[in-house]
Amino acid sequence: MHSSKEVIQLIKRLREDKKMTIETLAKKVGVAKSTLSRYENEQRDFPINDIGKYAEALDVSIEYLLGIQADATEKQRLIISKNLNNLLQKSNKKKIDVFKDLEKYGVSETTVYSWFNGKKYPRIDKVQLLADYFGVLKSDITEDKSIAPEENNNTFTFNNQNDYPYIPATVSAGIPINIDGLDSFETISIPDELLGKYAGDEDLFFMRVNGDSMNKIIPHKSLIGVKPIKIKGLRSGDIVVYSDGYNYSVKRFYRDGDRLIFRPESYDASFTDYTVSEPYEDLRLHGKVVIYIVNLD
Repeated sequence: MHSSKEVIQLIKRLREDKKMTIETLAKKVGVAKSTLSRYENEQRDFPINDIGKYAEALDVSIEYLLGIQADATEKQRLIISKNLNNLLQKSNKKKIDVFKDLEKYGVSETTVYSWFNGKKYPRIDKVQLLADYFGVLKSDITEDKSIAPEENNNTFTFNNQNDYPYIPATVSAGIPINIDGLDSFETISIPDELLGKYAGDEDLFFMRVNGDSMNKIIPHKSLIGVKPIKIKGLRSGDIVVYSDGYNYSVKRFYRDGDRLIFRPESYDASFTDYTVSEPYEDLRLHGKVVIYIVNLD
């Protein structure tokens, strides 16, 4: 599997092969031209969580950018294709119907057909979109239902795990909500294999998300790992937990001059930016979301 540096260098090569300018690719993925330039010149770490946007813009699969084994990738694409076509038949719909219904979410006709034909693997947010459209679970789209549970005897044992503070309250991913007793917490055990470089980090704490304003990335009830950080240490696009007068929320962070912008990423267009200006008297930044664990059903 490719490292983040290998991924961005592959993205750069693909961009150049397609004779695409930095400005054009930056617009397609929704970042500043200067930001993409810093990624390509390794002046800033490439955010691996955004890889799906680059894969779609460059018309390649996420697996290709990650360097995942081709055989496994092709098999997974065929599983999804089979499940989607079965759902299509059960719902008495045609592919063109799916495209027309999903077009408002920015999905192209070519992309929809590539999912059904097994040519492309849909990004995780698009898997959720398809699951919602057909009224099924994500697993009904991504898993091979022809294999009975008892036939799958493969197990994985986690070797090490650590306890972390767990705030027994949800963090709003919608309209900020009041959370009492944030200073009290329980503990939660998380395997080191899931946390990677953050395994054993003494500053890390966990909470759950409540709401849908970040559901393109972090669905309702997802578990998030938060690492304390100062505002000056944040980069535009980081996901943060913040409070403004004891109201806690999780959003994307952006800076515009002396204004701080906390932006949702939701399929629901009613969610809007939350903006504060200096001197930020009631604003408190609790940390940057460095990992999230999503429930598939």
